Amino acid sequence: MSNWILHSAKTIGRDHVRSNMVCQDDVKTLEKNGVSVIALSDGCGSEPFSEHGSFVTVDFLCNVFADNFDEIFEKDVEDIKKYLHSKLVEKLSEYILNNKGLVQAYNKKNNPEHFNKFVAAWKGFEGVENFYPLTLFAATVQVVATKDGKTVIGRLGDGFIGEVADNK
Repeated sequence: MSNWILHSAKTIGRDHVRSNMVCQDDVKTLEKNGVSVIALSDGCGSEPFSEHGSFVTVDFLCNVFADNFDEIFEKDVEDIKKYLHSKLVEKLSEYILNNKGLVQAYNKKNNPEHFNKFVAAWKGFEGVENFYPLTLFAATVQVVATKDGKTVIGRLGDGFIGEVADNK
């Protein structure tokens, strides 16, 4: 049992309420295997399924850190990035395969304007069309995991992570 008190909450913002939009953010805390972890994700409002991307990302990060903390902690930063990136792409791809109806309206056949805009933005990147469905789930994320006095802090996108100690 750790010395941490884990708590998280989320709410939809006023602009989203006024615009009748869903909450695109997600947060999860988990204490498992002696690891305390929190992940917070902000969905990218410009993409249609960012709330799903936020959900998958925080769930993935909490579980991967809780189940593999020691292995991750021993890696260097570049190896951690590669490891987490490849595993997250697998999780998102699996989610997309299990929820085919979500992306059906946004494929290049049914929504060519959205698809063509994406391809134009990534012109020159070979095979970019294959990554198109993943981009529909865009989200930023921050994560903190700690075990036995060791801590891993990570961030993808904008946002920040901080600590409050002695009212500072």
